[in-house]
Amino acid sequence: MSDIRNSDGWFINSEVFREEAKHFDKYGYYCPDPPGSLAYIDYWKEQRKRRIEGYSVGGVKITGDHYDYLNFSQIKMQDKKNRATIESKNRSATKKPFFPDFWDGDYDYFHNVDIARYGCTPEYLKQIQLNSNVPTLLDGGYHICVGKSRRKGFSYKNGAIVVNRYDLIPFSINIIAAFDKKYLYPEGTMKMANDYINFKSKHTAWGKKRDYVDKIDHKKASYKITDSNGVEIEDGFQSVIMALTCKDNPDALRGKDGTLILFEEAGKFPNLKDTVKATLPTLSDGTSVTGQILIFGTGSGAEDAEDDWEDFAEIFYNPVEYNMQVFENKYDEDFFNEPCSFFFPDMMNQIGNIDKQGNSLKEAAVKYRKDAFDKIKTSSKKGLSALNGFLQEYPNKPGEAFLVSNNNDFPTQLLKARHSKLTTGGLHKTIGLNIELYKEDGEIRYRIINDAEPLLDWKPKFLDLSGNVIQYEPPIRDAKKGTYVIGLDPIRETSKTKGIISANAAYVHKGDNNFSYMGNVIVASYIGRPRSQDAYYQQLMLLAEYYNADIMHENEVIDVRNYFRRKKKLHLLAAEPKEVINLHIEDSGVSRDYGIHMAEKIKIAGLKYIGEWLMEEMSNGTLVVENIPCPGLCEELIKYNRLKDKNGSANYDRIMALMLLLFQRQQDEEGTIYGDNTVKSKRDQLFEFLANQYN
Repeated sequence: MSDIRNSDGWFINSEVFREEAKHFDKYGYYCPDPPGSLAYIDYWKEQRKRRIEGYSVGGVKITGDHYDYLNFSQIKMQDKKNRATIESKNRSATKKPFFPDFWDGDYDYFHNVDIARYGCTPEYLKQIQLNSNVPTLLDGGYHICVGKSRRKGFSYKNGAIVVNRYDLIPFSINIIAAFDKKYLYPEGTMKMANDYINFKSKHTAWGKKRDYVDKIDHKKASYKITDSNGVEIEDGFQSVIMALTCKDNPDALRGKDGTLILFEEAGKFPNLKDTVKATLPTLSDGTSVTGQILIFGTGSGAEDAEDDWEDFAEIFYNPVEYNMQVFENKYDEDFFNEPCSFFFPDMMNQIGNIDKQGNSLKEAAVKYRKDAFDKIKTSSKKGLSALNGFLQEYPNKPGEAFLVSNNNDFPTQLLKARHSKLTTGGLHKTIGLNIELYKEDGEIRYRIINDAEPLLDWKPKFLDLSGNVIQYEPPIRDAKKGTYVIGLDPIRETSKTKGIISANAAYVHKGDNNFSYMGNVIVASYIGRPRSQDAYYQQLMLLAEYYNADIMHENEVIDVRNYFRRKKKLHLLAAEPKEVINLHIEDSGVSRDYGIHMAEKIKIAGLKYIGEWLMEEMSNGTLVVENIPCPGLCEELIKYNRLKDKNGSANYDRIMALMLLLFQRQQDEEGTIYGDNTVKSKRDQLFEFLANQYN
């Protein structure tokens, strides 16, 4: 056991790493010896060495950046005399400039930045005992992407790293980049860097003149001299810090031979991918990596635009593609043990739930977050969006940080309750009839399949994926066109993405009408992948005739149209929903007679339609989500992950089928004209229905 850290990895004497800061706090200066004396020079040489190589005490080492941050970088934080603690109920506090405390989360972060840049041995990695994420690549030359909870002081930490490079590496180019300048100055990371520079100039032996460039967004350590010919020239360290904005210009950093490039507020950086890709070549020389990128941020809150954080999430979950340090995902169930970037959860470094030695009290922090979450749940008028926004701001796993709250606003708790109700006791196996449709004497009939194996789960538990039609409610006799619609997500020719087998998915939806007890419900489904695709289409065609429904399908799969053309049944395919497309895509260049082209903006709109539809109130006072008959659809909606959908690592066939039928319903509202090219009011439809019944 070390005198600094016990056998369980808890720090028991972390103050040894802050001796210089404590001395300055007590006396107002660092070195008592007169400037220029041998003792003075030796003191500052030793401090500079620690800022470069790190500092070890009792077998425990912190990095050079961490040492500089603790001892020479004052930050604005709560007054330590009045700080709310785990022992006190006092919650009021003020903020002033102080040297930062030692925290275990910072210990991890600074080590990971160092390992990503310079590498380390497996023995060293084991020795330093990281508390959370452990890197998998130890050969160095990597950048680092950080997904984090808010209010963890990363702007301070990264600002200190930037200034340490500026102060220690001559001719270095250190860049702080953001999408918008408001994240850089006058109160952003560039402001913090400027404060650190000024503090070092005033209180240490490392002050550097800035004769040529000393602006709010650009600092250069250099001074004027006159050569032997009387010519004024620039001399000195010549290291640089500059702040750059990348709004509407992802090439802003192209050609900058950066030593360190910091991407600030990555969760609000919609063109982050393009900017990083344009920047990466400037930090390499052949096979060598000459600089380092640090990307950090928090997933945007629920009120923010969808595009803000998607690039950030893409880089976070795909570190290899961007030469980022790789970590194993130990947090997300859907991504467990898959590669991801560095994640800093809310339970680490949580003020009020960290002890005097800097150890994060994770259980207490989790409870504190839960209490705050429950308070929002019971008091907020914004409902699900407020809860999702809170989780994105204060996540304990990446899946919370990158919630798709604007596009995937699904009521997961209600869906889980519905799924449980369906599957507990086997209700899902009896709620509908397993049938096969056939035509006899010109009528569509069905036979019950007693030994059916319908695909009821999102991920089927058996090999035969043929599936069958499930009827939850028979059609209204002589139902008018438009009463029922079908959404179809067909399989591709080789619909097998990353080892995941897809199935055809179709749902029949009954709209609100005057002829049955309850509308706005799914009345039938057909999920399956029979050996012959024509066999699926044959049952689907009969299903459309059975319910007098048009089929809205994804028209990139051309064999759907080809099959219905061969059977002379093209009239069963829904026309392209032009009004819906025009609502979301201006001047769409894709125009087809039948179905819809699932462009990205269309899919985003479809996810919103689903979220709204699930929360619609039905005529019996319940919500749509409480009446879903298909457990597989509940599972998909619960598990839906925007990133996995985009990169093809998961299939959401049922969601796509549901989305397609809702596009048809939306088209109805925009003015679709059926049959005889007249739009009948519900009153006219009712009169016609009663007349037919009388006849």
